[in-house]
Amino acid sequence: MPSFVREDVKTPFAILPAPRSGLRSPSIKGNYLIIAHPVFMNALDELKEHRENQGFHVVVANIEDIYNDFNHGRFSPFAIKTFLRTAYQSWEIPPEYTLLVGDGHYNYKGDNSDYFMRQANPEIVDGYPNFIPTIHGWSDGGLEGGGETPMDHRFATIEGKDKIPDLHIGRLPIHTVSELRSVIQKIIAYETESGPNPEWRSRVIHIFRQPHHPQRRSCVPNQPRGADTRTDAAGV
Repeated sequence: MPSFVREDVKTPFAILPAPRSGLRSPSIKGNYLIIAHPVFMNALDELKEHRENQGFHVVVANIEDIYNDFNHGRFSPFAIKTFLRTAYQSWEIPPEYTLLVGDGHYNYKGDNSDYFMRQANPEIVDGYPNFIPTIHGWSDGGLEGGGETPMDHRFATIEGKDKIPDLHIGRLPIHTVSELRSVIQKIIAYETESGPNPEWRSRVIHIFRQPHHPQRRSCVPNQPRGADTRTDAAGV
């Protein structure tokens, strides 16, 4: 057992009650929910206004408020799941869409920090921050075996024991405010500008990996080996 001395015990600067956010109120109308790290809160106005113009009731929730109100102030991805369950079951207009704003990873306690520093964005002072944590779990890989992977969709599996999400959930895995603003501009442009040739929206190519396994089926059935499965000669 490790030994500790009195000097190892840290003393808090202050103990203060956390202000209530009101996120438990049953009168909330929020079918479009944005969960963001405090760093990004002030850069979301443009996206919020865009969604409201589309007819959504938008709620922007600070992840720190979620920790305080749903996990006693402790950092944990399960605070997000508890919050979403509460909102889904009790809000006047519950979430249909949830957007997580900020990158996240499973390295909750700073293990392998050297690895994350090597992956860091040079604009970030603290290396690879965990802005919005993810649920880390085991994925069934079928014939190729499974593996550990981030699973944001588990935040949205609220009712029943199935693995099908009960609401739409996605993430903007950004690291900086400048990245967020750039992504928001692209989202709005994509949804509002037709461009010189809007037909590209209906012309899609699917790219997938075909494992060399006799029991695997091709995603494009009844095609001879080496067949051109593109939608047209240009491959788009």
